[in-house]
Amino acid sequence: MRTRTGGTATARPLAVRHGRARRRARALLATLVALVGVIGLAGVDPPAHADDGDLVVEIATVAPAVLRTGDELTISGRIENTSDDEIPAPAVRLVMQRHVPASTDALAQWLDGTSTLNVTTLSLTTLEDPVAAGASVPFTVTIPTDGTFDQFSAWGPRGVAIQVSSGGLADEARTALLWYPTDPPLEEPTGLTVLLPLTPTAGEWADAVAQQVPVGEVAAPRLLEVLDAVGPQVTLAVDPALLETAAPGRAPDLATSADEPPSTDVTGTEAATDPTGETADSDDGEEAPPAPTRAALVDAIVAAAGRTGVVALGYADADVTALTATSGDDLWRDGVEHGADLLQDAGLTVTDVVWPPGRVTTDALGTLVGEGADAVVLDAADVTSAVTTGARASVSTARGPLDVLLADAQLGTMLVATAGTGDTDRQEALALSAVLARAIPQGSGGLLAALPRDIGTGDLAGLADRVAALLDAPWLQPTDVAGLLARTTPSGLSLEVPDAVENPTAISPAEVTGLLEDREVVAAYADAAGYRVTDVYTPLLLTPLSAALTPGLRGELLATTGTAVAALGDGIRVEAGSDVLLINDAGNVPVTITNDLPVEATVLVELAPAGTVLQVREVPEVVLAPQGSTTVRIPVTAVANGNVTVDVRVLPGAGGPDLAPPASFVINVRAEWENIGTGVVAGLLVVAFVIGLIRTIRRGGRRAAAE
Repeated sequence: MRTRTGGTATARPLAVRHGRARRRARALLATLVALVGVIGLAGVDPPAHADDGDLVVEIATVAPAVLRTGDELTISGRIENTSDDEIPAPAVRLVMQRHVPASTDALAQWLDGTSTLNVTTLSLTTLEDPVAAGASVPFTVTIPTDGTFDQFSAWGPRGVAIQVSSGGLADEARTALLWYPTDPPLEEPTGLTVLLPLTPTAGEWADAVAQQVPVGEVAAPRLLEVLDAVGPQVTLAVDPALLETAAPGRAPDLATSADEPPSTDVTGTEAATDPTGETADSDDGEEAPPAPTRAALVDAIVAAAGRTGVVALGYADADVTALTATSGDDLWRDGVEHGADLLQDAGLTVTDVVWPPGRVTTDALGTLVGEGADAVVLDAADVTSAVTTGARASVSTARGPLDVLLADAQLGTMLVATAGTGDTDRQEALALSAVLARAIPQGSGGLLAALPRDIGTGDLAGLADRVAALLDAPWLQPTDVAGLLARTTPSGLSLEVPDAVENPTAISPAEVTGLLEDREVVAAYADAAGYRVTDVYTPLLLTPLSAALTPGLRGELLATTGTAVAALGDGIRVEAGSDVLLINDAGNVPVTITNDLPVEATVLVELAPAGTVLQVREVPEVVLAPQGSTTVRIPVTAVANGNVTVDVRVLPGAGGPDLAPPASFVINVRAEWENIGTGVVAGLLVVAFVIGLIRTIRRGGRRAAAE
């Protein structure tokens, strides 16, 4: 017997693993025949085992999604004869679990076929006609809730199966129904938040670097489809890098006005491009419409955020764990501040909740506390002591306690993975949510379903239906993250978070150290040349921190960053000068500074003598014109005669780092030369005066004698 899955079994932890699961189930059927009298299957006659692939049954529809009092359950699908011979009219049996699965494991065991006990037959019919070789026929099974359930039946999921047998061949398809009587058994529905991450994938980062456009341009087509598919009631977790106007991996241009960023809008081109850069041509030869742009994505995010609120991811969805492991807290802080500016400029207000990628350490959580996070979202599966999915817990850090919302990644993954038909995938997601909700004490907890960060267009088939069904489930009350925090109470669960985690693809300590050194250069030049330097260089520093990057792409971005920052660091320099002769006890030493930047810079020019024969009276502040040279005259005082080496330092401010490599030259101090020269001149003047006086007297004597 052969089973068509419609997807891979490994796509989700709790999905129906149809291929292997059905074969295991069929292998159990023969054993169950012998056990019928012992285990009491209430009249269920399991179909006989047959050659794999000769008979296939698939469930197409299950309606309604949630059974209420007085409803009828209708299950329809198709039966296919894949053998070379006609088979007799098939018998179709509907069986159901008598009990509600007590745990997610119990639900998984039913769905994957490893659990077959404690079921009862609800319906047994035989189709009218045989099925020809290679043909398929439809089936529909309808049963009323009256007589199947009553008002006192436990609400929640029940495993159901369609078992088909014909001429010694057999197959079955499994799913779940949801029973919720009209008289609600719950005092209050469980709060539910569906958290949708909007962040670039590794491929989108690579395409943005290759095309030299903002990453939001590349990610926009995918994310707009995702936003449309999930509907308006999900909470968005937005990566601020999507709002960036700068292209990743491109050297910044300081000459561009801060109010006029480089034009990267791909609209208005003659043909749209797909994320790989290929021109998209329509089948009929007409010009293809332009692809959705970053601006359209921003508009869609703002519109959705007004309904459900926003959680801010780290800029570029940075790996906070890798950063804190190598004292890179300053880089995380820069990302928080830069991301907040971008979100504010877009008109987005965010909650103080952080959702870091991957596993985190206690140091990483401490960093989040230090940056003002009120709560953090963690995957329950990553926390060893987490026993209650959906619980609100706490964790202790060196900087204080932190609230934790435990996300159920299984539920989020089930919403996007498609292992069966649309209706069966929907029913399984509802069943899992019901099992989880039943395990939470009423009024004290909630469910947080986190969708995958790399959710793509291939995950969208049926996604809207599954999300809508989950948000409409009567045992759940949709809310955003802030609402979930408000309606849940701390469980008293103190989480055990590891001190270290291993991630071979994370940014390395050496790479973080290099970025920190580059950050110091950028900060120094920003102090001198203004905030524009920070604005244009910060994205270059922060993009390599993304947890989504491959090591190769990260290395490429780091190389670009290093080259660009090195060029910035050479933007101001001291021109080499010859030795200076100082012949008096006070004077001005000329120093020429060249500013190659396209913006003016305000700097301090400091002389640092290597000896005590010279004292600097002032450290002048100088405004350097853009792309020009300026001569600065620095006042000095000679204390003694001698030759002294002086270093010229150009600083952004008092005590700041050097903006340029210090330049050295020698000042020859000859302070007595001025006094000696003055004395000589004075003596010569006296001698000349005496000589002149004598000559005048002599001329007067001669004139008197002659008279």
